[in-house]
Amino acid sequence: MQELGGRDPNEFDVLSHVMASARPRMSLAAPLVLVLACLAVVPAAQAQNGSSSKVKVATTGNRSELVETIPITKKPLVSPRVVMSLGPAELGPLQSGDQLEVNAEAEITTDCRFASSECVGQPYDFNPKIGASLVVATSPSTAAGLVLSPRQEVNCRQRLPNRQHHCVFTLQPPPLQVDLAALPCPASGCYVNLVMDAYHRKGSPKRNVVLVGANNRNGKVKQDKGRVNAIRTRPPNPAEVPPPAPLGTLLIGTDAPATNALSLNPEGEAVIYSQQLDGLVNGDQISVKAGLTTDVALLNHNANVSTRIVLADDALGTDPGVIGAEVTDLKGEITENNGFNCTKKATPCPSVKLGVITLKKNANAPLFVNLVLNISGFGHAAPGTFLPIPPAGGIEVTRYPASANG
Repeated sequence: MQELGGRDPNEFDVLSHVMASARPRMSLAAPLVLVLACLAVVPAAQAQNGSSSKVKVATTGNRSELVETIPITKKPLVSPRVVMSLGPAELGPLQSGDQLEVNAEAEITTDCRFASSECVGQPYDFNPKIGASLVVATSPSTAAGLVLSPRQEVNCRQRLPNRQHHCVFTLQPPPLQVDLAALPCPASGCYVNLVMDAYHRKGSPKRNVVLVGANNRNGKVKQDKGRVNAIRTRPPNPAEVPPPAPLGTLLIGTDAPATNALSLNPEGEAVIYSQQLDGLVNGDQISVKAGLTTDVALLNHNANVSTRIVLADDALGTDPGVIGAEVTDLKGEITENNGFNCTKKATPCPSVKLGVITLKKNANAPLFVNLVLNISGFGHAAPGTFLPIPPAGGIEVTRYPASANG
């Protein structure tokens, strides 16, 4: 084991870079190479005086999407939309000295290429670019504000054979050290908004859209594909920057995959990483970071990749367990299920997952934080075809004790 003096706010940026490079046997963060187990991350000085930080995790939860479509304009940022908003009812009032860690996931889908019952707007075959950022704003519909993450841009390709019909955004800006004087909103009225826009020189905002969620055969938009999450840490002394983790905070994780391949025909689903948690009680709060890589280089077609994180009753559970669903505020769903098309042009393809969940009852049994991968053939896989899972990724769980909840 290795003792940690604090949390590195850039560690997940490093993970994203590592996974994008598909370097073998690189873990979620350097400490996970050692497979941390039940490791307190509280500085000794804090433990001596008995004071402790307080933590509140918050999430937009189920059905977070506020709009169904984003218009495709000819230039970027012409018509931005607030796609999700985490408000003061979840965040609570902020104070100077608070640390606010925010992250978000969202799935975006291009509209149909040819006229059909699936179309939401008019068909198009160009490749729209989608931008996303997180801002602190004065209302759930305000796209401008204090920028937490610079605008990230993804090109969702429409053209075959490398069509990326579904694209996933995962954002995690550096922590914000709250200064009320610098915020655009009052302490008890701040919103964290996920703002997105879409553009292409051939786009028409009146005719062409991208979908916030997934498409359905009847021209409807299938949502519940993402969330905005936050972790607010309040130190006993507002001058402590960054604030120390609460007494009893545990960091635990693994980079040892549970499997190294999934079936494409029949379509496969399996737990790739699993972390056991013991003794969970009412009021405990959990933050999870996880990632994996898929690679279609050895296949003769693309693959549709979907991931989710669940709180299961065993290490092989791909859905929330009976106990996991009963004792948490989100019925055991730590993240939503979302995905993208891993194509020959884009492979290897990283999946990065971020989520939080709160215990509302004592668990009275060990539970498992499981990263689940679902693969479906985007094309026609031959029977017995398997997709190899490169060993680049892992799972990291931060457990905040009930005594720190507040």
